[in-house]
Amino acid sequence: MSMSIGRPTIQSWMTAACAVAGVLATGSSGCAATSQTAGIGSSSGPPHASINDARATVVEPVFLELAGPIADPQAEISGLTWKDDMLIILPQFPDRFAEAGELGFFTLTRDEILAAIDGEHTGPITPRRVTCHAPGLSRIVRGFDGLEAIGLIGDRCYLSIEADEDTVMAGYLASGRYDSQNEAIVMDLERLTAIPLGLNIPNLAEETMLIVNGEILTIGEANGANVNPHPVAKRFDAELEYLGTVPLPQIEYRVTDATRVDEDGRFWVINYLWPGDRKILKPADDPEPPLDPNAKPDPDQCVERLLELRLVRKDVGSQATSDVGGEVRHAVGGGVGQWARIERTDTPPIYLTLQPDGVCRNWEAIAELEGRGFLVMTDKYPTTLLAFVPYDF
Repeated sequence: MSMSIGRPTIQSWMTAACAVAGVLATGSSGCAATSQTAGIGSSSGPPHASINDARATVVEPVFLELAGPIADPQAEISGLTWKDDMLIILPQFPDRFAEAGELGFFTLTRDEILAAIDGEHTGPITPRRVTCHAPGLSRIVRGFDGLEAIGLIGDRCYLSIEADEDTVMAGYLASGRYDSQNEAIVMDLERLTAIPLGLNIPNLAEETMLIVNGEILTIGEANGANVNPHPVAKRFDAELEYLGTVPLPQIEYRVTDATRVDEDGRFWVINYLWPGDRKILKPADDPEPPLDPNAKPDPDQCVERLLELRLVRKDVGSQATSDVGGEVRHAVGGGVGQWARIERTDTPPIYLTLQPDGVCRNWEAIAELEGRGFLVMTDKYPTTLLAFVPYDF
């Protein structure tokens, strides 16, 4: 389900409006997918290019109507990931959808999603509930404040947990296994690994998880210059052993989730700002091309956009390639997992058109939809929303 994302030319942004118009009129993006296959990015590759003079693309999200428990705003969706052709949907508080000692996740199939996008299915779609056995999770984690991200390595399942321990934010990693026969997840709560956050901002922890070459990388929400002068991703092995950090670029506003890492090391993150968060995020000047280059910056305007990043491997004289499940397929020269940095690519941002009433949509979850674009979901603000974002890869 991971795909290689080429570097669109500036002319391709001119086709984005046509693609969106096609979606709204016919239910199909009409976008042709292109791909480039290479090893995880090497530090000896092309230098990072400036995007200050590039124009952003603006896309109208296509909303897919939901039914069932997940349509309740209290679902507070916080993560998405693919298991083969099944999209796993992670609520922040999944205990609201299951019996005592269990958690309730939800799933949709790729075919169900495509049928809704292409107009072959009319009416709402109803995700199915998947049980996750995690007895005592909220008691074991002091100050438990919900689940923030989910990732898979084969049948191994990894969860990022947020906690508020007496005004001190904390994050943890937990692991378990996905039982495909019984459609259930069983968590191993014998061992939880603390994530070193590096800063303490209320209600902001590790909301983003990457799976690559059998490792788990987590990324915090706040990476702006004025609150986090040296942002880093945190590395863990499949057994939850802490391996160190990887430098991150400074990204203003919040980073709330990421797609899978492709074969070239590229992935997309949600970059979101609710104006009320300016007090705690203290954003510096935004380095990204604006939504409207002709408009005066409005501090009361929402920012809802996607940014492409790239994981760069240390130059050790060889390439390392990972498969889409995050397990090692080929590696020579000891370069696996030796990441030099994560960088912002020269691909301009994708802005989502804002609501006319100015109400922000708190996008908390993203997954790629191969060859078509992205799927994004909100938490409870303004309600539970599932949207398709067409994009010409």
